[in-house]
Amino acid sequence: MGLRFAFLVGAAGALVCSAPATAETNAEKVKRLETELQAARDARAAELEAEAAQLRAGGSAFVAAPAVVPAPAPLPASPPLLTDAQMRAEILARASASDSDVKVSPAALRVERAKQDLRIAVAGLASDGDGGTLAFVAGSNEDRKIAQVVKATDELTNAKAVEEGEVKAGQDFMGLGLGVGLSFTKNFGRDRITAATLDPNGIVRVTDQDNAVARVMLEAHQFFGLGKPIISSEGKETYRYGWGPFVAIQSGDGELIDAIGGGVMFGFRPDANSSKSFNLGVGIAVDPNTQIFGDGIVANQPLPAGETEIRFKKTARYGLLLLTSFGF
Repeated sequence: MGLRFAFLVGAAGALVCSAPATAETNAEKVKRLETELQAARDARAAELEAEAAQLRAGGSAFVAAPAVVPAPAPLPASPPLLTDAQMRAEILARASASDSDVKVSPAALRVERAKQDLRIAVAGLASDGDGGTLAFVAGSNEDRKIAQVVKATDELTNAKAVEEGEVKAGQDFMGLGLGVGLSFTKNFGRDRITAATLDPNGIVRVTDQDNAVARVMLEAHQFFGLGKPIISSEGKETYRYGWGPFVAIQSGDGELIDAIGGGVMFGFRPDANSSKSFNLGVGIAVDPNTQIFGDGIVANQPLPAGETEIRFKKTARYGLLLLTSFGF
């Protein structure tokens, strides 16, 4: 049983940085006090034996100098109980940052609480529940301490796993990302003509035009941090908000690329444990094969002299692009 506890204490020490020295257990304290009491008894017995020997020899009573019994050693100092505010201050100090510059993640505070609980369990201590002070557990035994250490070790392991997941999600969010979203493009310049006809008087009439286009686009973006960074218990920085450039494309039925656009995008991660984000971009879109009237053809005007049919041509047209996407 002793080897089991020693093994658990050793493993727990590897999880807690700068763990305080192990406090004296109840069993060790009792053994020490019994040893000191026996030493005091032996010294007093020697005094009485010397005095009796003097009396038997007819001499005066001999009074031996009182034996010097060392004072009991003070109990080792208990590890201090820190509040969340004190833990937050320690994390900021390790990162050489201030509260006005960064935010401490809830996962980092959970890790610090778990480290403190593990130090308390290894020392065989417990909170008295009043004022946050610590005391030796009355009637504690090795099995109880083993259970406390195992529980605290499991919580620290889980807390670190959650924090590492948040850090990885934040780092993935700041890297190159992809997204699929819905875009809206408002045309600049001449109308995009889908269909037109001649009325009985030979006047050109537009029957269908497409100056505002809604479509699904695939986009790629690169985010940089926006706002206060969030730091972990080890001082690693992540962000919930980001901004950066993006490019987006749409493939057409008969064309490899029906439209392409680019601009500036802003992103937000709703879940700290995920790199998935909601993004909003604004920029310029280019449609390389937009149909417009041919030269000389004007809506609501007759055809040029000598012409009998409406001519069209394909050209690149530009427009304002608004894009909302979901990053993955």
